[in-house]
Amino acid sequence: MKRMRTFLATALTVGLAGLLAPLVSPSPASAAWSSCPASEFCIFDNINFGGAYLRPALNTPSQWGNFTNANFNDRASSAVNKSGYRWCLYEHAYKGGKRLVFPPNTQISDFRRYGWNDRASSTAIC
Repeated sequence: MKRMRTFLATALTVGLAGLLAPLVSPSPASAAWSSCPASEFCIFDNINFGGAYLRPALNTPSQWGNFTNANFNDRASSAVNKSGYRWCLYEHAYKGGKRLVFPPNTQISDFRRYGWNDRASSTAIC
């Protein structure tokens, strides 16, 4: 039963991301969005991929268990996943609380639409 709920939640997340992607795409001229390299996951502290940003590295997953360590706790406002991995932002440190899922090659330009602005405290591949 738990497996079925997890599958349905994942399917819903992936489906919604696919439907919403055209609505949250950045403008081609967005310099900050383009600063996120191919194959990376980038988290920005302003909407529309602006301001300071983090690029969590695949080889240092423990570093991203708590955004306080990076002076980024409760600051995330947009993100882009240009990687081939599914990344999650978590409401609390060390993957605690609710999560916001980013399937490969998705983006959200304004977390306010999802009630997630300035709420993320950790991230991981999920």
